[in-house]
Amino acid sequence: VLESLCDTEKMSWYVRANALSFLGTFRVYHSFSLSEDQDRRLKLLCVRSLRDERPEVHDAAMNALTGFLSSMDDDYVRKHVVKFVKDASKRIPKKELAEKRRVSLNRRHGGLIGLTAVVRAFPYSMRTFLPDALVCLSNHLNDPAPLNKTAQKALTEFKRTHQDTWTK
Repeated sequence: VLESLCDTEKMSWYVRANALSFLGTFRVYHSFSLSEDQDRRLKLLCVRSLRDERPEVHDAAMNALTGFLSSMDDDYVRKHVVKFVKDASKRIPKKELAEKRRVSLNRRHGGLIGLTAVVRAFPYSMRTFLPDALVCLSNHLNDPAPLNKTAQKALTEFKRTHQDTWTK
């Protein structure tokens, strides 16, 4: 049902954003009753929705993914960090068709939003995969808007939640 609600061609952005908000809450309360396949499909839905053009939708996907990642083991999260870094590092063609440029921009932005979800999932601890995520985010501070704003927000959030432990 959630997969059909998040179909970009059939549903409005408002329905997609609310379905993803529901998904985050639903998974918290029903994680033990979901099969591995159902859980995997819900995570995949969140990751796919990070590339949505509407900010409301990819923000809802980021919030849901943050909840997913905070309950996963480090190896699983590290695999996602590698995938998000790869997506965020994709080149955006300068003189290509508008459609191809838009798709590349959405993919890069989705990678940055995914890295933001990783940073937000571990607010007061320094996991081994966080430096790679932070380096990738800092490499995108000079990108065009909204990419640079996404990277800046993630780094600001990291600083806010981790500056108490910088002396250690």
